[in-house]
Amino acid sequence: MDKKETYYLGKVVKPFGFKGDLVLFFDVDEPEEYSKLDGVYIEINKVLVLYPISSIRLNGNKATVRFENITPDDSLKLIGKDLYLPLSLLPKLDGNKFYFHEIVGYEVVDSEKGNIGIIESVIEYPAQP
Repeated sequence: MDKKETYYLGKVVKPFGFKGDLVLFFDVDEPEEYSKLDGVYIEINKVLVLYPISSIRLNGNKATVRFENITPDDSLKLIGKDLYLPLSLLPKLDGNKFYFHEIVGYEVVDSEKGNIGIIESVIEYPAQP
């Protein structure tokens, strides 16, 4: 799968127990949408590799998963790796809502100053206290 056909879901955070389970962090607004995933793509050496999921337990924005056909030792090699899903699995949004990746490439125009530039990326920061 080409990375341009996917979206960033989150990251493999840490091991859970001794049987090869892993904790995943989902960097999404509604993690419950992902409570029944069949698999995720993990970037290994700049290549997206599909890892089928045999079990998943969701807890907030984190999930404990066990991947099929992976040893406990091999699961440790996945810690810190990024997770991706195909764009086709993105939940549909209502009304005028959009995903950040959808506006990359759009031109920004101010009603007074005119052309500001082209959106290259969207960086989301936590709210200020």
